Amino acid sequence: MSSLQPHGSDLLAPDRARRDVELFCHRDASGLITTAVFRHRADQDQQHFTDLGAKVDSDIVAIGGDASAVNSPHGALLTTSYPTDDGSAWLASPKDHNIPELHRLTAFAIGMKIEGVSRERLVEELLTVVRSRSRSRSRSRSAAHPYVSARVPHGKTLIGGGFRVNWQDPRCADANGNLATASFPVRAAPGPCAPGTTRFPAPAPSTPSRSA
Repeated sequence: MSSLQPHGSDLLAPDRARRDVELFCHRDASGLITTAVFRHRADQDQQHFTDLGAKVDSDIVAIGGDASAVNSPHGALLTTSYPTDDGSAWLASPKDHNIPELHRLTAFAIGMKIEGVSRERLVEELLTVVRSRSRSRSRSRSAAHPYVSARVPHGKTLIGGGFRVNWQDPRCADANGNLATASFPVRAAPGPCAPGTTRFPAPAPSTPSRSA
């Protein structure tokens, strides 16, 4: 799979002091499938964060996640939310906009493991990274309010998704950058929104990613 994050491996180095907390763990009725939610909070306040990750346990694969920045007084919104290529964590990045806003990011990861199935097999089967295609490029067009979507491969079922707003792209005219405003799945429909398609409206050149 193609790497989507340039900094993720550095930020998740093994010798880094971690404060990840398991918030939830549940085994289904069959006793075979376990899901869990993990949280990691930044150690200090910053205006911008780059790929802060919430790690899952070593025998679990991250299949979803989210993050929380700050709403007031001026606010900061997310610019990325997606898994590492190896499914070891969910990465998130927020930023303030125009007006400085120091804040502390909290990232969440949703993980899964299946009894009798190796973690390596789960990564291969569950985690599919997809880059949207627009005019033969792996991103949306550069615009103030682009709207981009990505589709899971044939035979896969959508169970999660993510995005990256390339707000530091040198082609962006505004040095303040842009922010993501939504990331959601859509139902099967004729035309561009076919089954398994997820749309990601994000005001910047953006790269959707998806776990399926």
